[in-house]
Amino acid sequence: MKKIIGVLLVASSVAGCSTGGYYGDRTINTYDNYQTPSNVVGLIYNIGKASAHNVPKSARDKHENCVMMSLDNGNPGDACNWNTDNAYGTVRVTMIQPNLCHTLTSTISYKGNSTSWQDVACLNRNDKWTFYNH
Repeated sequence: MKKIIGVLLVASSVAGCSTGGYYGDRTINTYDNYQTPSNVVGLIYNIGKASAHNVPKSARDKHENCVMMSLDNGNPGDACNWNTDNAYGTVRVTMIQPNLCHTLTSTISYKGNSTSWQDVACLNRNDKWTFYNH
């Protein structure tokens, strides 16, 4: 019986991880000092600063790995920390509801700035994670 439970836990963990792409394919930006542009130069300046603070894909991939591990294995209060040469972050499981929806709080720091947000992910009928409040 223990072997069956173990196989089911591993299978559900792999199924949850296979959803991928949620963080790795989206832009995460830590620049928050936007000023309302009064001309085209100001607009270009804002775009340039924002682009310079886009978190690199390697860091987004590490973050996504923490998200999936936290969803598959985390308990409320557990945190997953990651870092690269120029970015670091934390994913914390803040709540697990009875319907298996998980609330996660994420923080990423890059180039001296940080950004934080919450996501809600629910396990669907196919044992994959569906994200809400993105």
